Amino acid sequence: MAYRDSSWKLDVSAFQILLGESEELDLRLARRGLLDSLVAAPVGGLQSYLKTNDQLTERTGMTYISPSGQIKAPLRNMRLEQMIRKRRLLRNSLCSTYRVGPSLEPGGFDAWAFAWLLVSWIFFGSLVMGLCYSRSSWIGIVNCVLLVAVSTAMRLSDYLTFDVSCVKNTNPEAYKAAIILGPRNACFALEGSRRDVCRCTAFGLESKMGSYESVWYGMMRALAFSTLLFVLVTIPNGTLHDLIVLNCFGQLNTKVGQYLSASRCFQSLQEIDQSPPVPTRTHVYAHLLRRYGDGPWVDRTALLPASSGWVLWRSRVEGNNSDPKQLFEACCAEAPGPELKIGPIPEKRQIGGS
Repeated sequence: MAYRDSSWKLDVSAFQILLGESEELDLRLARRGLLDSLVAAPVGGLQSYLKTNDQLTERTGMTYISPSGQIKAPLRNMRLEQMIRKRRLLRNSLCSTYRVGPSLEPGGFDAWAFAWLLVSWIFFGSLVMGLCYSRSSWIGIVNCVLLVAVSTAMRLSDYLTFDVSCVKNTNPEAYKAAIILGPRNACFALEGSRRDVCRCTAFGLESKMGSYESVWYGMMRALAFSTLLFVLVTIPNGTLHDLIVLNCFGQLNTKVGQYLSASRCFQSLQEIDQSPPVPTRTHVYAHLLRRYGDGPWVDRTALLPASSGWVLWRSRVEGNNSDPKQLFEACCAEAPGPELKIGPIPEKRQIGGS
């Protein structure tokens, strides 16, 4: 995956504490709801809206394995990836399986999002009234109102112009599973119909603007650039504490938005199985083979190493209830691989001397 920079940055030119662009981009990739878009807070990184929208439509994340499709593919639903990260579903020793279906789709009124919307407008109204009663500079008031207004326009633009891509599946009711392996001894599996699992894994964002896409997004980038330029130019003539307070609230709104998005995604899933703590990667492989069977998908996705010990272990583990690690050690003893011949170690060369 691409290198991710630090989450926090100090923008010396604006004297404001700003979240990195990656945090705001993550929230945009999760596709905010209408209530999230109307929050009275500046976006976490307005400078991220100056870039093209290819970063939204072409972004991919973790790699998942499909036993039924016998493929390994990148995850395109960033909301699912962020939910996995926020909920720490790939932490060590955890192998969990969830089911997704049309009856589990999140919908209706989101009370938590509405409550946060009210809190944001109360905070913003109190801030503006405080600036007015404190006889603050008109430039400070304009900057605060402008930042919130433009940020709301940017969020509404994303909500209205981007949607989850929709592709018709062949045999949509067929069973399908998607497996995501953790960095060590962990895995996350998603099961359901082909239509529902593909919706959660293979469908990313796409633009709904059609031929007007370049014109509309050009206008949005011009608006973001003009706002940033105006704020940076007028800061020396206005007050600084109001912008710092407002931007800190914008950082908090970004984190709250990520949490609400992860919670909505998690509520759309139903846990159907969680294995006991798995101490090694071998136990993870055994869990997958015993649940989804040994088939061509193991070879085509390169799930297991190709050594003779693993080949023998693979042929025995599916119907064997013994400890996978002990079984693997026994298989290695029966079918040892080729011996490694280690050549002589070259002498160290001295630099600058004989």
